[in-house]
Amino acid sequence: MGLEVSRLARNSSDWHRLLEICALTDTLLLDGDGVYDPAHFNDRLVLGLKGK
Repeated sequence: MGLEVSRLARNSSDWHRLLEICALTDTLLLDGDGVYDPAHFNDRLVLGLKGK
């Protein structure tokens, strides 16, 4: 569990690596806007934009 991952979002490659690991392990990500499943294309797109 990560409470504050904004530091990962500063480095795009680390953020996308985290998304890959979450997708492979069926881990959901959540923030104030909603719950995201990195294994789903649309959620991954939103997470990619949030990480930039």
